[in-house]
Amino acid sequence: MATLLFSSALLEPNQNQIAGFKLEKAKILLEPLEHYHSPEQYELVVCSHVLYHVPLSEWGAFIDRLLSFVRPGGTCVIVMAAARGPTYELCRDFSETMLFGEQLLTTMQHKRLPHEVLPTMSGFVARTFEEVYTLCRFFVLEGCFTAEQLAALSEDEVRALDARIRVHAERCRGDDGVYRLEQDEELLLLPR
Repeated sequence: MATLLFSSALLEPNQNQIAGFKLEKAKILLEPLEHYHSPEQYELVVCSHVLYHVPLSEWGAFIDRLLSFVRPGGTCVIVMAAARGPTYELCRDFSETMLFGEQLLTTMQHKRLPHEVLPTMSGFVARTFEEVYTLCRFFVLEGCFTAEQLAALSEDEVRALDARIRVHAERCRGDDGVYRLEQDEELLLLPR
């Protein structure tokens, strides 16, 4: 998308996520949104699967900050996993205190921000069990536990957790031998 736009700034606080990533017309910055300062405003601001890493109590201020970078007539797009579908069911088997699109919709209503919700779907395909297991493990560990909770697990608890994740990964195998996992998502459009 950045190659189609006149001016782009891409923010990513994790060096490993952007190692080797280059776009001709984009500034790629190794910093979180909270530290980003720019006099520029953009036609389109996209925040995809970031709010999981922001405390829920700070979502309102985070969204206000996103909107501050949208020029009048522009749009902010926020994408989050929805509280429905196979990935949601996977995660609900491990935790009931996860952040999904429903909390984002509640935040929008409390802030009385005009928005449109577009339900979308992402699909993940893996050829091997290990690939889909790694994907399922990522969703569970990243979405269902804090770093502190994971560090506190005993070796037996880690083995039991991995066994449960493996059961879920096995369920992703289709009749054709290919592993698939779908993720329902909420794509919110916030006009400025």
